[in-house]
Amino acid sequence: MLFLVTCGCFGSVFAEAAIARDTEPLAQRYPQNTQYHGISISDDYAWLKASNWQQALSDPSLLPKEIKAYLQAENDYFNAKMRPTLPLQRQLYQELKSRIVIDDSTVPVVDGEYAYFWRYLPDKDYRLYFRRPVKAFKNKQTLFSLDSSPFDQLLLDVNSLARVLANNKPGFNLGAVKHSADHRFLAYSLDADGSEHYQIFVRDLSVLQPGKALSDHLVDTDGNLVWLLDGSGFFYVKLDDKGRPRWIWLHKLGTSQDKDTLIFESPANKGLTTSIWRTHDHRYFGIGVGDYQSGEIYFIDATKPTSNPRLLAKRKPDLQYSISLHNERLYIRTNADAANDFKIVTAPLKTPQRKYWQDLIPHKAGRMIVSIATFTNFLVRRERENGREYLVFRRFSDGAEHTLSFREAAYTLSFSSGYDFNTDTIRIIYSSLKTPQRIYDYNMKTHKLVLRKQQRIPSGFNRKDYMLRRLYATAHDGEKIPLTLLAHKNTLLDGSAPVFMMGYGAYGRSLHPYYRTNIFSLVDRGFIFVLAHVRGGMEKGYNWYKNGRLDKKSNSFNDFIAVENYLVKNKYTSAGRIIAYGASAGGMIMGVIANQSDKLLCGIVTDVPFVDVLNTMLDDSLPLTPSEWPEWGNPLKNNKDFKLIRSYSPYDNVRKKAYPHMMVLASASDSRVTYWEAAKWVAKLRAMRTNNNVLILRTDMSSGHSGATGRYTGLAGVAMIYAFAIKAVGGNRCSVNSPRT
Repeated sequence: MLFLVTCGCFGSVFAEAAIARDTEPLAQRYPQNTQYHGISISDDYAWLKASNWQQALSDPSLLPKEIKAYLQAENDYFNAKMRPTLPLQRQLYQELKSRIVIDDSTVPVVDGEYAYFWRYLPDKDYRLYFRRPVKAFKNKQTLFSLDSSPFDQLLLDVNSLARVLANNKPGFNLGAVKHSADHRFLAYSLDADGSEHYQIFVRDLSVLQPGKALSDHLVDTDGNLVWLLDGSGFFYVKLDDKGRPRWIWLHKLGTSQDKDTLIFESPANKGLTTSIWRTHDHRYFGIGVGDYQSGEIYFIDATKPTSNPRLLAKRKPDLQYSISLHNERLYIRTNADAANDFKIVTAPLKTPQRKYWQDLIPHKAGRMIVSIATFTNFLVRRERENGREYLVFRRFSDGAEHTLSFREAAYTLSFSSGYDFNTDTIRIIYSSLKTPQRIYDYNMKTHKLVLRKQQRIPSGFNRKDYMLRRLYATAHDGEKIPLTLLAHKNTLLDGSAPVFMMGYGAYGRSLHPYYRTNIFSLVDRGFIFVLAHVRGGMEKGYNWYKNGRLDKKSNSFNDFIAVENYLVKNKYTSAGRIIAYGASAGGMIMGVIANQSDKLLCGIVTDVPFVDVLNTMLDDSLPLTPSEWPEWGNPLKNNKDFKLIRSYSPYDNVRKKAYPHMMVLASASDSRVTYWEAAKWVAKLRAMRTNNNVLILRTDMSSGHSGATGRYTGLAGVAMIYAFAIKAVGGNRCSVNSPRT
């Protein structure tokens, strides 16, 4: 039968591999005692954090030999445990690859005399960037064609950059790719090793195939850049010695970086970050300074790029705002005046201070205004209500509004402003868990949708073969937790199906139900795929986020468990048939539920997991820690925050108990969630757990937080995770509580 999983449970599948090794790796214990707020804490595995960690994140070969030896032992053990799954991994890899369009491309975006786009070549990991002259095409249909044209001009081959500048390291990542307004130059940024320290390079596009490289080479940037109007240079954000974005510099083409002009320096507050952009009408540059809960914006006249930045509204605790410009008025999305789910206010450009703000779109509780954009004739806003997204278009001339939405139970909807301010057409991107991505051009005046691209699945796909549901689980406090569920129509909903369930729940980032080609390798094998929209995201508005952070963080964990219980109670699955997955801050959920829950989970997969929360929040030398305090609390200064974080931090709450099967993935060059968090956590789990379930750790020694970034190289990691999940639930039961021998 197509959907019957016939593999056995981990205990038998991996028996041979386990015998081939003496024992699983056991880290040495060297207790390190510290005291905060009169409370002593001891950390047996603190030594896994290298004393030269800043250098080692950029070059893992610099790790002390004892740390490298331990990480290598874990990697060897990981490989031995996973060896029996290699045939399945190869099969899964081929399935995943078969769904990729080998020569995929994006719909060209017009900017004046050129239309810009990217394309993949067969069997290449990275994109090639092109442009085509608008005047060479007689109509828009051919201009927006996805097919190659003899007029296409190659600007940048990222595969060549990965090979020459990064030696094909899997952590290589391309940042910005931006052309100057006069179309003569192309600037791009790249991270060669996954450390998120981006370099910037420039090419002269007047000498194509694929453009002559200039001598300009900037280092230690955050990867973003904004061109001056005349193309003579650009603004960029420079990182400090901790890797934090702090300064705005102006670079003039043809000069060395040490000749650049400092434009802006953020306050010496380690919790703030700095960004730069340009308004859609190209009249101003904007500088943003803030953290997760508050911020402020400065303006620079685009015709006077070295003039002093002008403050719009001073940063205050919990005040957030973003701006768009139309003629001589600002349109401001803000949570001022207790507008938790945001409202839109306006103010004259000449007097932008808060006392001049006037409500345009009032606050409505439960209706989240996600983003706004202005065009010559329309104000566009993206809204989310009860987890469903839609776009609202408001005509400036008379205030008339209309809405664009779709009928599926759950979907993802967004728009791109493009380059042109004076247009009535915007680009719409739509998909759902069972609807491949569709890209439309939408005329805001005529309400006409024109399909420009339908995502193709070369191996074949019929959306009618799948069921998509938006359901609600009841939390411990009565709150309704949204979950999005995808299953094959032939999957029996009698409790026998395994579940692969994802959660995140932090920073207000929603878990979007967009189309994911990879998950069908599980769904077509009888898995039910579930997104748990727990508190900490913004699926149900800003309060959904506020009720999943700081002293309400436990809601995120309890919500995830509530969704598990709902799936079992309503016979979508049964106890011991759930594989839970979470990455980064979602890994914190995985760590907490592993400590709390025994009966429902079969296994956990967690990628770059944020599990050593207390120690990380106590270390203000780490790049992100100060900016994270508004999200989790500051245990250095606040005893209450210290006790709160300590009460749930996964590493600090490992205990003697049975743990589910666990696959833990980390990256040596990850500056966001450092490698030692996963290493310490696994070491402590090995020492404390009371059963013999699979516990494996792999540390990728050549990538960062995002892992392998190539479209093919990343598939091997997905195949590995799916093989783990399939094997774990493949038997008649998942032996979570098997005794340790």
